[in-house]
Amino acid sequence: MTQASEHEAAFRDKKVIVTGGAGFIGASLAQRLVACGAKVHIVDAFREGCGANEHNLAGFRERCQLLRCDIADEESMRPLLRGADFVFDLAGRVSHVDSMSAPQTDFYDNAVAHLSLLEWVRQECPEARFLYSGTRGQYGAIDRPGAVDEERVQAPIDVNGASKSAGEQMIFVYARAYGLAVTSLRLTNTFGPRHQMKNGRHGVLNWFLRQLMDGQTIRLFGGGDQVRDTSFVDDVVDAMCATMASEQTIGQVYNVGGEALSLKQYCQLAIEVYGSGQFEVVEFPDEAKRIDVGDYVADRSKLSTHTGWQPRTGIRAGLVRSFDYYREHRAHYW
Repeated sequence: MTQASEHEAAFRDKKVIVTGGAGFIGASLAQRLVACGAKVHIVDAFREGCGANEHNLAGFRERCQLLRCDIADEESMRPLLRGADFVFDLAGRVSHVDSMSAPQTDFYDNAVAHLSLLEWVRQECPEARFLYSGTRGQYGAIDRPGAVDEERVQAPIDVNGASKSAGEQMIFVYARAYGLAVTSLRLTNTFGPRHQMKNGRHGVLNWFLRQLMDGQTIRLFGGGDQVRDTSFVDDVVDAMCATMASEQTIGQVYNVGGEALSLKQYCQLAIEVYGSGQFEVVEFPDEAKRIDVGDYVADRSKLSTHTGWQPRTGIRAGLVRSFDYYREHRAHYW
């Protein structure tokens, strides 16, 4: 059974909105939903310097609708949301460093705009299932060993983590006040096809792959021993679909995790898969060191228990697929 066919019944012929749908995870999700037979409407503001890319929709663009606008644009969003069955809210910014240099922009895109979206959902499709895309950055620095579960107190150490936490809090305010059927997934480091490759501010795992493909030496900050819970994009999409296909997940928060390994181990494996390359250890730049969270491993048992979801793509297999994709489509991402 394919991943699409597992959730086909839940989404077939349903009106589905994917905000941030021209970006890395959003486009991968939209493609899956189209394969399930959903009536997919993609919303993306195509912010300069963010991850939206027309090429991310190649191969299924004609089977979905694309609306270029801010999710807070009432004139565009209210008619679109009318009659929606599912809203996957993936719009927002992900750069931790950028959030500190442009905090107002980060907070608007990750929190303020989503408040407007919730208002339009409340008024136009109050029965829709609503999924919010959170982040492990909401937990902040992890001060003790072991996997992090959803009960861990949120103590973000950068504006991005704080703005995502605020956005998540608002969906539950609307759930309690108006009965919206909401769920939040807290994602960890994700890699794979369709990621923006013009800079490393949106995720170092994918940037490392570009450096290898360009024949550059990967620069690992602070020794590279920091442990990251690493997910392949298709597994994240599968988690989103499994979550929204289940009634048990309404009102819940879930960690999404994959395979825990150090950044150094990830680079060593990427070099092995690619067949060449090298890395060097360098000092942390001040702007990155002050917001580094240290080791992070997600406890994903709650999501697995409630939905049966498990990651299926190992890091090696994900790297093979990523390199293959960027070799073929390099011109659209470099």
